[in-house]
Amino acid sequence: MSGFAGIVKPTGHALDGAQLAAFSQPLVFRGPAGLATLTDGTAGFVLSLLHTASTSVHSIPRLDDSTWVVGDVRLDGKAELISRFDPADRLTIAGLSDAELILHSYRRWGDNYLAGLAGDFSFAIWDGARRRLLAARDPLGVKPFFFTVNDDRLVFSNTLQCVRAYPGVPADLDPLAVADFLLFGSRKDSSATAFSAIRRLPAGHSLVYESGAIKVRRYWTPEWGDPVRYRRPADQIEHFSQVLQQAVNDRVTLPRTAMLMSGGLDSTAVAAAARTTQTQIKAFTVVYDHLIPDEERNYSGLAATFLDTPIEYLAADDFELYSDAAGREPLPPEPVDEPLANVFLSHMRQVQSFSSVALSGQGGDAIFATTPGLGVRMLQSGHLRDLTRGAWQYLYLRRRIPPLGFRGSLKRLLSVSPALLSPEYPGWLNPEFESRFHLRERWLQHQAIAEPQAAHDVILDPFWSNLLEGYDAGITGVPLEVRHPLLDMRVVRCCLSADPLPWSIDKTMLRLAMQGRLPEAILSRPKSPVCMDPVAIRLPHCNWIDTWRPCVRLAEFVARERLPSISTGSGAPIPNLRPLALNRWLTRLDGNVLD
Repeated sequence: MSGFAGIVKPTGHALDGAQLAAFSQPLVFRGPAGLATLTDGTAGFVLSLLHTASTSVHSIPRLDDSTWVVGDVRLDGKAELISRFDPADRLTIAGLSDAELILHSYRRWGDNYLAGLAGDFSFAIWDGARRRLLAARDPLGVKPFFFTVNDDRLVFSNTLQCVRAYPGVPADLDPLAVADFLLFGSRKDSSATAFSAIRRLPAGHSLVYESGAIKVRRYWTPEWGDPVRYRRPADQIEHFSQVLQQAVNDRVTLPRTAMLMSGGLDSTAVAAAARTTQTQIKAFTVVYDHLIPDEERNYSGLAATFLDTPIEYLAADDFELYSDAAGREPLPPEPVDEPLANVFLSHMRQVQSFSSVALSGQGGDAIFATTPGLGVRMLQSGHLRDLTRGAWQYLYLRRRIPPLGFRGSLKRLLSVSPALLSPEYPGWLNPEFESRFHLRERWLQHQAIAEPQAAHDVILDPFWSNLLEGYDAGITGVPLEVRHPLLDMRVVRCCLSADPLPWSIDKTMLRLAMQGRLPEAILSRPKSPVCMDPVAIRLPHCNWIDTWRPCVRLAEFVARERLPSISTGSGAPIPNLRPLALNRWLTRLDGNVLD
């Protein structure tokens, strides 16, 4: 989870250490082990060191005096990667750090070095002999990468605040990024940031900077292949169990590892796999004891007892909405649509007090996603034989009739038009801002885009890079690395190459793989949404919620006088709070103190 930054300056005065130190201060918190710098006069790199593996770097890795790398890198399947090298080189590189392996991959395969890499990474290589910089980001966007070209210099970092801190980088906001936040709550342009001059390298993309020109391209395209059918169901379950265990093993690299564990199936399954490793595991769970009905304390406690794992709870009942009025929390680098962000940040600090590495259960809903009305769709596409075989197999494995979606399809057919159920277009946008950037058309365009339904589509949705970036220390301000075993590409391929019927429906493959490894109460627990939202419960008690004052810059985007009353009764639908969130972010961005 180390922080990194760098400058490449093809012409003009040489770089020096003072220039690097001046703009790298936002990295300091990310690396308790200290800062390392390296420059050759044309390029300068900074690495903020946090040790999250048994093999850790203590300086910027280099091949020689002209080829180096900085990054936040964790590779999967290193044995497979090393086996691709020439036999004479394998012993030499076997004990290297993950970042050093990337350098050797670049030396061995040149511009094709990314083909053998798997894992979570964001990094930059400086090839001084050829005077060019190469950078890349992992396929799902777990690790961020930001860059800008300013005064003929490329400035980059995995921490947005670091790029912003470089002298001369304009602070102008990106109007479309702000618009997307107000309309959708997250960015729709995967290369955008909240600032016009700063770009984000999209997930699965690489960057080359040479002779003052930037080239960005997609280097990773998923190839899931045709369904793989095993002779026996037990073989399918065994294969899945093996790749899940490999994914967990690759992510458990310290004597102590934290587990972000709810009482659901996904995170407890990861905890069960982690429990078999040679590390001390401790679970951490956010619960509500009285504000809303919540069973997470009960189910997570059952799992912890079954796994003989200590567990620590964070009771979120008394957290207030937007409770950081005095500016105690770090300013988010971009606007955040989360009134209870303080719960998440407190949770991250609690976890980090135990370990600098934590595992999550994120991704289960994606890799086991099934198309709504799966049975109807299989019939419509003429796959009656597959439907019959899969249904019988599900009946045999689960001892019940599979939920094939026929009832849901009938309900959708008889219900009102989906267009009538779409979110309401906001009437409080600044008219000039709305007209200039054609925001109504933009909103309608994205409303018309079909939601991803099958796992193949879900796993590629930009939602994942938005979500996973939210765990990064550059956003939380907490030096903690969160790892997601269920989004390991080996696990993803295994799940997406299996027939959705019977294996994905109701997460059958995961439930059967965990037989005997988790309590039956969790294995049989149905997936169900939270029945009440703590934000909706808290809103009626926020006396200031309709009297907040807009900052000057908010008027560029929002007509404050058009905003409807936010006050609502307990349990009522939550109104759009993004104008308030944007106002609070802009106020702190401009250095003002919130009332």
